Amino acid sequence: MYKALNCAIIALGVGGACVAAAGPASAQIGISLDVGSIAFGYQDGYWDRDHHWHHWRSRHEANYYRNSPGNHYRSYRHDRNGSDGWQRMNDAAIDGSLGLSVNVGDVAFGYQDGYWDRGHQWHAWRNDREMREYRNAPGNQYSDWRHDRDGDQGWRSVAFNVGDVASGYQDGYWDRSHQWHPWRSDQEMRDYRNAPGNQYSDWRHDRDSDQNGHGLTINVGDVAFGYQDGYWDRSHQWHAWRNEQEMRDYRNSPGNQYSDWRHDRDSDQGWRGLTINVGDVAFGYQDGYWDHAHQWHQWRNEQEMRDYRNAPGSQYNDYRHDRDNDQGWRR
Repeated sequence: MYKALNCAIIALGVGGACVAAAGPASAQIGISLDVGSIAFGYQDGYWDRDHHWHHWRSRHEANYYRNSPGNHYRSYRHDRNGSDGWQRMNDAAIDGSLGLSVNVGDVAFGYQDGYWDRGHQWHAWRNDREMREYRNAPGNQYSDWRHDRDGDQGWRSVAFNVGDVASGYQDGYWDRSHQWHPWRSDQEMRDYRNAPGNQYSDWRHDRDSDQNGHGLTINVGDVAFGYQDGYWDRSHQWHAWRNEQEMRDYRNSPGNQYSDWRHDRDSDQGWRGLTINVGDVAFGYQDGYWDHAHQWHQWRNEQEMRDYRNAPGSQYNDYRHDRDNDQGWRR
């Protein structure tokens, strides 16, 4: 899937001169760039995969894309060629451009001659290079034969997102809204069982007295703080765990905010003041933060600022935002 990547840069002087670097959290600022959405990059900008032209917002953005894995960067201006740098299929074959324009996660099943997307639409590969790139991509669902070899034209009935499944079994699965679904085919069950990140148990779901005794039905990212007896969500609502297994599943999940005591041990009932999603913050400062919509927010309390400052992936600068001429909004 596409991944939005951040590049940290360090402010070097009052004039705002910067260089791309890895630096301490107190000096980090962010560049948000969806590398996977770029078809072709040049010195002066890039074409996205919908054939729209964009100028780089800064030289740091251009440098970051140029150094990113899988980039399609050309070290010259896009208008050097008659096509304004948009590489057609034949051009790609000649000069080695890659040309993969599909999101791997959007492909249900890939074959030698094309792929089915998750909306059950068929697409022929635009060129052999695109097919090979998908075939070699992590998480692909590629079969090395033509799709019409199979009676169903290669559509194998899986139409769900692995992350939407709370618990899978031999005979079906619970989604995260606690709805039961039988597998539509054995292939769908096998596809889920073999998928990275699955929550599969190799028995029928009715083996357990609760028909699903160990189902985590919450999104880990929705939990602000978890405790032995329940959790606060990011809207400041308290939830008791539905069972011990749910608590253990959350406690063992990557990215959890779990504390191994009851929430009422603390005077604030375990709510530690963080009400923001770290990924929603463009740049954080001592006195507040800019969100990605260019709206300014003051921290509601010191703890919220500290929680953000210490969070993985924060874009925190340890000074007031008005120290800079642009009020801390980094272009």
